[in-house]
Amino acid sequence: MLAEAADTNMASDRPDSTSSGHPERQSRDELHPGLRHDGVIARVIEFSAHNKFLILLLVAAAMVGAIWSVKRVPLDAIPDLSDTQVI
Repeated sequence: MLAEAADTNMASDRPDSTSSGHPERQSRDELHPGLRHDGVIARVIEFSAHNKFLILLLVAAAMVGAIWSVKRVPLDAIPDLSDTQVI
């Protein structure tokens, strides 16, 4: 009987924990009450989910542009193989 009372007291001491002693996961609203759900990132994700073909085209264009620019950038990396000179 005393052990049961100790268990209930331990769980009631921590309102955010379960009877097993593990903390419950709080929702985002509870942790950050000032955050809105219709933020910029949420709108970008929603737009991307609804316009998959457009996003695929934009990614393909970015890849083509990246490959083109990598091939066009001059690379000047010639090692200096001459002897060290001290003046």
